[in-house]
Amino acid sequence: MCMKRILIYIAVFCILVYGCEPKEKESLPYTEVYGKVVSTGSQKAIDSVRVSIWDGFGTATQSNYDTTYTDKNGNFHIVVHGNEPVLFLYKKGYEFNYSYGGAALGVAPLIPGKKYNNEIFSLDGEAGFNPILMNKLSMSNEDKVKISVYSKWGNPYVPLTYWGNGPHPYTYSLPNGELVLGDSYVRYKLEITKSNVLNTIIDSVYVTQGKVYRDTIYY
Repeated sequence: MCMKRILIYIAVFCILVYGCEPKEKESLPYTEVYGKVVSTGSQKAIDSVRVSIWDGFGTATQSNYDTTYTDKNGNFHIVVHGNEPVLFLYKKGYEFNYSYGGAALGVAPLIPGKKYNNEIFSLDGEAGFNPILMNKLSMSNEDKVKISVYSKWGNPYVPLTYWGNGPHPYTYSLPNGELVLGDSYVRYKLEITKSNVLNTIIDSVYVTQGKVYRDTIYY
């Protein structure tokens, strides 16, 4: 008899707890997003991106969390109930950098209760830059070339200097070279000193997302 009474109490408890949960959830602001994900470099749509939305930072639960994937046109639709909705995008080979209030965040804060229509989100494609440098004219051991490569964030990496005749591999220590923005033109600057005369070349090459640029750059 006691066991039966305990089971009844448990059943009533479950009904009260789980029966009230949807009401609490529905009382929170309802945020809805119709969006599209594109490549930062090419501005082309990216399919199969995992889109996640939840209420607050680090507090995702089954009741205030949802996920979906972009279609072949990069489009998605997702909703959440919550006071602090945030959106996160993920696809291997890409990085999500969202600027908010002048700061770069790993998530996109949303306005609670707002319906977003045709919202565009960008993913940075990751690529590598590791070319071979080769001089066209013979250079002495005192002649040199210095190369500065601009990163995916627009800032130059630490310049590297090579002396004498090439070929000069850009770097041995990083097999995939420096991290650059894929699906975009990557800028570089060459400062060539020959017979104490300095010449500067500024140029760019297109690097596809997920690839490493290994071609030869002549100077």
